Amino acid sequence: GKFQDYVDNPPKYRRLLTNAVEIVTEETETLRKLVKNFSEFARMPIPEKKSVCFYEFVSNVINQNPQFTDQAKRITLHPPEESLKSVVIEIDNELMRRVIINIVRNGIEAATNAHFEPEIDLMLVRPEDEKHTIELHIIDNGPGLTDEQKSKLFMPYFTTKSDGTGLGLAIVRKIVEDHNGRIALHDREDGQRGTQ
Repeated sequence: GKFQDYVDNPPKYRRLLTNAVEIVTEETETLRKLVKNFSEFARMPIPEKKSVCFYEFVSNVINQNPQFTDQAKRITLHPPEESLKSVVIEIDNELMRRVIINIVRNGIEAATNAHFEPEIDLMLVRPEDEKHTIELHIIDNGPGLTDEQKSKLFMPYFTTKSDGTGLGLAIVRKIVEDHNGRIALHDREDGQRGTQ
């Protein structure tokens, strides 16, 4: 029978065993990642907010992450209009840093996985008719997303990556909402390929 095939054929048996061990190890690692991320998600700290100049803060996050310059062809923080350069907002530095890094990294990975050279643009804008709101647009040149992906993007455990746990953007949304903010992802407004 089947078992006999392997007993009489040590190399075949060894191969089967090696494959099984690899699969179990990989699955265990995925579960470990999930558990770690889930407990992080469940234990999200309450933001400890401080007043910061938002433009300066975003600039520091981008400039202090050398891995971005290795991974992306270009990351540009565009200077906003003068009145926005000095806008001060209340944020938890560490949590908001995670938000920006996560979204920039997602944009870089989306472009890289689709075989484009990643280019990321960041812009601070004030929406019309909302003088107490400031928006940070993070724009990538990846392949974009389908309508179905857009509708599920911020849901826990939804991921487009083969090795992702799907908690990254759920955590990002929770942090933004804990800052009384909102987050949305849509196609680029300039009509080019990618998301913002």
